[in-house]
Amino acid sequence: MALIPALIPYKHSHAVPDEFLKGYFSKLDVRIHHHSDEEMKEVLGMYQDWVDRGGGAYRLSIVPRLGGIMSLTMPEADPKKLIDFSASCTFAMLEDDLYDGDMFVPEKADCSVPNSDNSDLRKKSRIILNQMKSKLFVELLKKMRHKFDMSRPTRNGLVRVPRPKI
Repeated sequence: MALIPALIPYKHSHAVPDEFLKGYFSKLDVRIHHHSDEEMKEVLGMYQDWVDRGGGAYRLSIVPRLGGIMSLTMPEADPKKLIDFSASCTFAMLEDDLYDGDMFVPEKADCSVPNSDNSDLRKKSRIILNQMKSKLFVELLKKMRHKFDMSRPTRNGLVRVPRPKI
């Protein structure tokens, strides 16, 4: 089967090994980012942070031995931004599971039986997520600090942001 050729040459990705494509019949070339291992470290680090703070088990957004979800969905992303984006997406998945209640229901649970009251567990999880959110924002702001020139505020007190070069 002939694959549809890429519009531009690949810079940041390589083909997914055949062992992961059993039953895949598309004509699109499945690729993964070269830095998928760094994304997995970031996701596993966030999971460990969640567990260390007292959170319970949840499903990870990685494919074992291959990479994270962001490495698969955006294989040509800027390597520096991929890691930051995967951390934000992992946090978003955690928060979504908290709001939906999926975090407190085992995967094989009978959904016809009403849940017991788990408001204390929800409150504890909300506190842990707020701590993780604060830590994530501080880390992202530290990485972005060099992009802003804090030495020259404008007349209205705002900081000038350089325009991107096109």
